Amino acid sequence: MALNNLNHLNIVTLFACLIVGSCGGGGGGSGSGSTPGLAPVVNFSGSNAEVLVGNTATLTWASTGSSSCTASGGWTGSKETSGSATVTVSSAGEVAYNLACVGDGGTTSRGITISGYQEVSGVTVDGYIRGADVFIDTNNNLILDGDEILIVSSDDGTFRLRYAVGNLISLGGFDLDSGNSLDDLLIMNKLTDYTEFAAITPITTIAAFMENPDDIYAVLGIDSSIDISSTDPVLNLGDGGVYDYLYEKGNQITILVLSLQNVANDLNSTQDTSGDYFKSLTDVLQDDFADTGNVVDIELDAFIKQVVDNVVADKQLMLAQDDLDNMVEVLSAVMPVIQVKQDASSNNALFG
Repeated sequence: MALNNLNHLNIVTLFACLIVGSCGGGGGGSGSGSTPGLAPVVNFSGSNAEVLVGNTATLTWASTGSSSCTASGGWTGSKETSGSATVTVSSAGEVAYNLACVGDGGTTSRGITISGYQEVSGVTVDGYIRGADVFIDTNNNLILDGDEILIVSSDDGTFRLRYAVGNLISLGGFDLDSGNSLDDLLIMNKLTDYTEFAAITPITTIAAFMENPDDIYAVLGIDSSIDISSTDPVLNLGDGGVYDYLYEKGNQITILVLSLQNVANDLNSTQDTSGDYFKSLTDVLQDDFADTGNVVDIELDAFIKQVVDNVVADKQLMLAQDDLDNMVEVLSAVMPVIQVKQDASSNNALFG
């Protein structure tokens, strides 16, 4: 009976050993270390890829397996393991926003980039021009390319568009006061640095074509206290002094340019914009100033003849000498008439 009890005990013990996987001494046991955790899983995104400087974007993130998160780059500080935050884009260009989340299994980092951009507002003026195509020519070819943004000037000649370095161009449109069409009139303001406001005028167009734009003041006798790049000539019209002079010179230049442009387009059956004609006039201005060092009188017959001859050569116009002489005579008679009057209606009739 005792033997039977012993055998029964041995069988039970053996069965128990099989269940737990080991029994008694001998042999190395299993290790006591735990399996390492996985690195945190982090999702991180922004509400906008591009934001106007001064405006905000929302950053959103969610993580699993993390105990804490830390921000760097365009934002900083400790963050919850999941959440959202509003950030203000304070500068132009790309801003990197980074997020690193830490867990038992290590650190996971994510990053996104938001581009800040700026806008420039302004006015297009030869008299205010409504309905003009306004764009920034970034490759200096004076035409609108597919990657350049186009807007149309409002009824008061104003506009607002995304800033870029390049030629801020106004093309075509209608004179606000007279309603006259300004087909193919191209005027511009060369932007090299950001500005909140820019005026596009015949004077800024001449400056854009000059080798040294700052010479525009000495060349045309414009008061150096006037910032031509941001001054609205119409807004300051009627001062009886430096602003009236600025407006007068701009309109005289436009009369010369459009007259020669129309003649050349008729003779050559072309639809050239004003760019080449402003450049031809600018070349003569610079040459005259280099020769004398004095203010260039653009009303003089000699100056007008030089401009006409320059355009004829540049555009290879076939004109008889009598026709050339008549053109110079007519323009010489018109130029002194283009002056600011005290009466607003007279100005509208004259400059429209």
